[in-house]
Amino acid sequence: MSKDVRVLLVEDSKADAFLVVSELRDHGYTPRCTRVQDKAGFTKALAAQPWDVVIAEYSLPKFSATAALTLLQNAGTDVPFIVVSGPVGEETAVAAMKAGAHDYIMKDHLARLVPALERELRDAAMRRERKRAEAALRGSEERYRRLLEDSPGAIFISRNNRFVFANRAGLWLFGATRAQQVIGKSVFDFAPPECHDAMRRRSRQMLELGRPAPIFEEKVIRLDGTVRDVEGAACPFPDQGGISIQVVMHDIAQSKLLERGILNAVEQEQKRMGRDLHDGLCQLLTATKFKMTLLEQKLARKSLVEASEARALETEINLAIVQAHGLAQGLNPVKLVARGLMSALEELAASVAAAFQVRCVCKFPKPVPVRDHTMANHLYRITQEAVQNAVKHGKPKTIRIALKELARSVELRVEDDGVGFPRRPRRRKAGMGVQNMQARAGLIGASLDIRPGKQGGTRVTCRLRSPAQSTRR
Repeated sequence: MSKDVRVLLVEDSKADAFLVVSELRDHGYTPRCTRVQDKAGFTKALAAQPWDVVIAEYSLPKFSATAALTLLQNAGTDVPFIVVSGPVGEETAVAAMKAGAHDYIMKDHLARLVPALERELRDAAMRRERKRAEAALRGSEERYRRLLEDSPGAIFISRNNRFVFANRAGLWLFGATRAQQVIGKSVFDFAPPECHDAMRRRSRQMLELGRPAPIFEEKVIRLDGTVRDVEGAACPFPDQGGISIQVVMHDIAQSKLLERGILNAVEQEQKRMGRDLHDGLCQLLTATKFKMTLLEQKLARKSLVEASEARALETEINLAIVQAHGLAQGLNPVKLVARGLMSALEELAASVAAAFQVRCVCKFPKPVPVRDHTMANHLYRITQEAVQNAVKHGKPKTIRIALKELARSVELRVEDDGVGFPRRPRRRKAGMGVQNMQARAGLIGASLDIRPGKQGGTRVTCRLRSPAQSTRR
């Protein structure tokens, strides 16, 4: 089977050109050959079409192999260049190879031509393939770079806890106008001190396990000193010189405002319902209770048997009044501002015990003043939600509410002795109650931990990261 090969032959001798072509044909090639013998002819032929190989006589009257090789190199064409010449000195052959010729063959050893040609054609094909792969890689890298730069999310790459890349959105998030304001800086320079431990743990786990980190919420410090809430995702990946970490962040300040607005709206509606319940239904039940008392007394004076039925109805009305007052207090803890969080929690425990016939106790080793009404209200609502979840799902005998001040934090804990978590919990999203507690904890900069209790049941722990907030907010 013949093999086509395009040959640009630099040769002034027709006889020698015929020998070269014959050698190729004898080995199964079908050479499509153009013979030139000067610079003009070579330049014209080089521009006319692509070539598979250039075979050149070392020295011609008006041209030379070295001149042809220079023209080929200047054109940026990667084509095998083989010198086929008469007897020359060894230094001449070495000079030709150093200039860039791929091989040097004596005309009286043309048997070496085809093996040299095949070797150089293979090498040229490999070089072309490698160039295509490199070009494809450069294109892929350029597309990836543009994708990172144009992404609406803030994207950072860090190595050894120092930024090595930040896209435009990332620079904007940090309040930077130039990459030099971020690149090379420590990741801890852009985060509050209370976030550093969590950042170190997350980085260490990713590097050790080689897995992405769970989605997290944190705060970042901009160059102007302002603080923003962000949501982020991070993953490790192999990079030059080790393992790097890529982080994608989104500014969630607006969603935090919306979340706060929704909770405030719910809060106001609960207060309205609590007032309506207290001023409406509770008053009506109280009036009914007094009337029932009078009716029972009249029946008793007449020694009628219906008096006992009236007393039973009075007892039921009393129970309804207690439950209605408990609901009103839960919807609108009106005494929270006047008497403090601890008093409100004690009243909550009492109302739960009365309404649900479950032992609910408070434990406050020392006074824990939480002077900010908003913070105290969120802590109260978290406690209320945890207690309601315990009563509804845990079937406990005892619920304990604890509030204490630690060295650098304030801790609220609600623990019950109910059925607790199932041994094999089903994978499902957190309920509205848990989401509500998480949202409230986030609004006051607190952490929320829900886990099985040591003695069974469930333990909910809310810890304020910065206790100073309780007096500054």
